[in-house]
Amino acid sequence: MTLGDLVRDLAGAELHGDPALDIGAVHYDSRRCAEGSLVVAIKGLAVDGNEFVDAARKKGASAVVSEQPPREGVPWVRVRDAREALAELSARLLAFPGRALDLVGVTGTNGK
Repeated sequence: MTLGDLVRDLAGAELHGDPALDIGAVHYDSRRCAEGSLVVAIKGLAVDGNEFVDAARKKGASAVVSEQPPREGVPWVRVRDAREALAELSARLLAFPGRALDLVGVTGTNGK
């Protein structure tokens, strides 16, 4: 899927770079990135994922999704909420697998 198709209609997303880039995977861990992947840089309590953008790019990540402003020369998608974007982009790339699930709920107070 192309980066442009992946981020199309993503609320508040600003694409800075080539929308024709091929994306084959979405990761939030720079160590798991490979050629053609999209890395989502998430700021955590102890570590900021934006510190690992260069490492992800060295492993082959094609583009970055982050709440931070874009870096010069790096295909970048700026979003309001990186965690929310990670969930949405992963679902889109995998053709929304959750929609194919059949769910059953068992309710009641006694005897379950």
